[in-house]
Amino acid sequence: MFVAILFFSGTGNTYYVAKTLQDSLQRLGHLCDLQAIEQLKDQPIDVSVYDVIGLGFPVYGSSVPSLVKDYIKLLQGKNKSAFCFVTQMMYSGDGAAYGGRLLKKQGFVVDVQMHFNMPNNITDVKFLQLFHRIPYDKIRLRVQRKVDFILSRILNKRPYKLGSNPISLILGLLQRVPYERYERVLLPGVVKVNQHDCIHCGLCISLCPVQNLISMNEVITDQGQCMTCYRCINHCPTSALTLVGKSKVERPYKGPTPTFDVSELKKHHLQ
Repeated sequence: MFVAILFFSGTGNTYYVAKTLQDSLQRLGHLCDLQAIEQLKDQPIDVSVYDVIGLGFPVYGSSVPSLVKDYIKLLQGKNKSAFCFVTQMMYSGDGAAYGGRLLKKQGFVVDVQMHFNMPNNITDVKFLQLFHRIPYDKIRLRVQRKVDFILSRILNKRPYKLGSNPISLILGLLQRVPYERYERVLLPGVVKVNQHDCIHCGLCISLCPVQNLISMNEVITDQGQCMTCYRCINHCPTSALTLVGKSKVERPYKGPTPTFDVSELKKHHLQ
């Protein structure tokens, strides 16, 4: 079986799940391409090459990141088998099911939907900082257990559609409707830069998946395209950036493993 896993990951959580899926498939003797949506941009993959298409992304307010939504519209499923997995801090309602519904509109047959609870990366809100203190070994075991489960479902053609029941749909809507309004009305210009702390290293500009940040006269400026992925916030060397909250980031989230390299998020991992 030849599988393509398309993913977007803000700070590494979704990438970690996607890479675990790829590694597990390869150990089972299957071929698997891992492709970063932010690198593919407006170039749709050739779906016909693959037997199964996987889609992974972090859920924001039980919604799909705009970068992922736009890319899904480029794909033509033609009854191709697909699965959807999402990463979340606590509970997203129908996050994976929503992604699955978008894939179905493009002609895919979505058989498996799964949620992965991962460490929180919203580090400029002090209360929420409590949620990303999860031991690395616990993350590894939790992810591998769910990966093994969904692969058994995919390989044995046994559907599993987490988040498709009416309660999950209602809970998802209660989050998604206000979030998407916030996304339209409040997100433009949301990234705040403490110019006193900023050292103008340009790292936030290079890391941004949607080129939201630019430097004008040595001042970092938000272009109104932010997806709240928190990559720039957590990798600023002087913690000069904030987004949703106002607290200076004291414990940035650097990723799901102690040696995680943020540059991995922009790479393709092809067979």
